[in-house]
Amino acid sequence: MCKGRFNGFSTWLSKCSLGQIHVWCYSHILNLIIIEATKSPLQAASLFMLLNDVAIFFKESYKRMNIWKKTIGEKDLRKLVTIGNTSWWSKEKALHHIFVDQGHLFVEMILALDTMQTLDSFTPEVRVKAKILKGSFLEYQTILTAFIYVHIFEIVGPLSSKFEDCDVDVFIEKKFPEVRSRYKKKMFNEKSSDTPILNVEKKFEVQVYNVILDNTISSMEKKFTSNKMLYTDLSCLSPNNFGDISNEKLPSNALVELCKVLKYFDNFITTEKLRN
Repeated sequence: MCKGRFNGFSTWLSKCSLGQIHVWCYSHILNLIIIEATKSPLQAASLFMLLNDVAIFFKESYKRMNIWKKTIGEKDLRKLVTIGNTSWWSKEKALHHIFVDQGHLFVEMILALDTMQTLDSFTPEVRVKAKILKGSFLEYQTILTAFIYVHIFEIVGPLSSKFEDCDVDVFIEKKFPEVRSRYKKKMFNEKSSDTPILNVEKKFEVQVYNVILDNTISSMEKKFTSNKMLYTDLSCLSPNNFGDISNEKLPSNALVELCKVLKYFDNFITTEKLRN
């Protein structure tokens, strides 16, 4: 069902059995959590869209793929990974391919984009697209957002030192660019004041880092604990816990949630009957 082979099965089952409870497998729940966590805030969504865009940009043209092969070597089979819409692993794989894995492709990708940007044999549209993609990947915000997801900050040093040996006009941002703060205009007789965060690093922490963590944690709590009490009651029926039932060692609130579900089938069921 998680793979969509039986569309509408859950709806049909709910109509036929009003008391049924549909519980997603943990693998599917985790998939949903990671997908949600990579869609917000805007900087996170932009990062993974960028990873997908650069992979498609190379793969949609033989001419561009030839530049890619010349950059990494004809015998090198490493490729950029496109991102699917329904599974989180492709996002993780795309991110690791460029920033983390041994033999990561960040440097080669920048070099290939820089080559296409400067070659007159490419159309102006392609050269502009290559320039935009290269600039986006070199932004400090892009790199830092990627490190939030992979938890690897040590990669900045190796990338910077490796670029020092390359004869290419690129510059990796090592700090946030200073941006002029904009103050919201007050309406007439408005007493509340707009106090924007002036420190760019603090602003990134509040608007990106904290939002990513909050979204991930809240999504996990919501999806993994929705049927917590029912799971707990079902665990009481494990043969390993039969001794606790016979010796009346179960907590007072045990089997209460399970009893509510079973009332759809037996209106006279009680927790005492279940314990006995």
